[in-house]
Amino acid sequence: MNQIQRTSVFNESIAVHCRLTEVNLEELKQSFSELFDRAAHAVQLSGMEQDDSIVERYVQLRDDTGLDCTIKAEVFSSRDRFCESVITSWQEHRSSPPNPENLTIVSVRLEAFIETWQ
Repeated sequence: MNQIQRTSVFNESIAVHCRLTEVNLEELKQSFSELFDRAAHAVQLSGMEQDDSIVERYVQLRDDTGLDCTIKAEVFSSRDRFCESVITSWQEHRSSPPNPENLTIVSVRLEAFIETWQ
């Protein structure tokens, strides 16, 4: 029976360092855009087409106690919705609600995969 094999062809991050409550969504989107451009190049270097890749976006967070959490970044329609999704994801990973005032976005990361049948 054939199985899908997922191969990472790009995995990079950009340091951001801003409080979640002060995040500039346009700057965050620009950071991801820079990573998308690099990922597209990496996919093409692997001999594949950009349309053949799967891309996942992440933000790494840290609270004031030093606790880290990396979550998928999926909502960018508005600053409020982005912050709400980050808080919800933090709570799902850490089993307790964070104080948004104490969360810092440390970096953004993008990973591109190619899936093939084996």
